[in-house]
Amino acid sequence: MTTCITLLLKARNATSGLYYLHGGYKAIKSFSMTMQARILFAITSLIILAAGYPVARAGTVSSPLLPGASVEYLSSESATDTVGHLEWVGGEIKDFTVNTVMDMGEIYSAPFRLDRRKALKVGGLLATGLFLYAYDAEIMDWFMRNRDEDFYRPVHDFGESIESWGHMGKTNKYYFSALAVGYAFRLEKLTSVTTQILESYVIGGILKNVLNISAGRARPFADKGPGYFSFNDGTSLPSGHAMTITSLSVIVSENFDYLPVRVGAYTSAAAICLQRIASEGHWASDVYLGALLGWAVAKSVVRLDRERAAGRDQITILPSVSPEREELGIVFLLSF
Repeated sequence: MTTCITLLLKARNATSGLYYLHGGYKAIKSFSMTMQARILFAITSLIILAAGYPVARAGTVSSPLLPGASVEYLSSESATDTVGHLEWVGGEIKDFTVNTVMDMGEIYSAPFRLDRRKALKVGGLLATGLFLYAYDAEIMDWFMRNRDEDFYRPVHDFGESIESWGHMGKTNKYYFSALAVGYAFRLEKLTSVTTQILESYVIGGILKNVLNISAGRARPFADKGPGYFSFNDGTSLPSGHAMTITSLSVIVSENFDYLPVRVGAYTSAAAICLQRIASEGHWASDVYLGALLGWAVAKSVVRLDRERAAGRDQITILPSVSPEREELGIVFLLSF
């Protein structure tokens, strides 16, 4: 199988066509491999061809796999497309890594760059969180009394059924799988949306973990009350589920701007947020802060991604070293 892939990559310099299946089969046959290996080779061939490597119908050869049948072969031009596709994937992975790091610095430093209007807005949002904190016990009592009532039970059951959507550990495998499919078939919309989701999870997740450890707030089921805070002794504040599902809802809504999609996304987010309170997983203020964090990070990630796509002017700050003078400095690069 390795030989087969190597032949395909080397074909970009070939002056004549690459007998892909024919040559690959002869290569693995020379190693006296089993029939299972030949079947694996055939499956791998189909995967490689399906993953965005177009077949150039430049001719046919007799097939050693199927006597009497013929197999189309790839031209050198198609092999060049293959290399181009792999280069695109490499570029996308590099961009994702670099953009995540750059956006992390942009988002984490945002509170220090607030103007008066934005500072007042943030202050109002945090004041709402303090109000909820003051009534955390009363809000929890209300949920405990009413979670089995007919008017609320359907909402709770719905939130319970999709609760795993807010758990990064359970959903990341699906996002990475979607990203792999997007890379394989060059589905740029799929890769764009998926990388936004993963980037928001990374940036928001780091901040959430720092707050969890710093606040050390006990969860409701620990029976320590809403006022219990002890460094690294609790993970209630903020809610990771609320952050994750809100980030997902924002990104889906921003990329698929249709009313039914928006309603479905935010309804699901609300149901999971309420479920976290009714299941005694978090206090109301924990859920609010988690949702606020997820919303802010996701909005920023989408905005920064769109600014890059639009080619908006960007200033990059890089360190500078002068060996001759043994001096350190910084360089400002303006991209436009």
